Amino acid sequence: MTTTITQEDNLILQSYYIVLLLKELGEVKFEDSSIFSSLNLPPETKKSLEDIKIQNQGSAIMALYAMLVVPREKLHKNLKMNIKKLMIF
Repeated sequence: MTTTITQEDNLILQSYYIVLLLKELGEVKFEDSSIFSSLNLPPETKKSLEDIKIQNQGSAIMALYAMLVVPREKLHKNLKMNIKKLMIF
């Protein structure tokens, strides 16, 4: 059975997957790998990422935004319509 995912659900899932990816890249110390070294990034950016690592305050803020704000905004729109219907009832 195939399930159709709405655009709102898709955005929430993609945000979640990116958070998981960043977590896993940090766990395996991706910034210390040969693959990281081969990335086409400016040397200053590579050096900064090697110094601050992938799991840092900036990634924490992105994770909180992806896991709290995005779903809330998407769900609020749907719930707002349902609340109006309930108030009419």
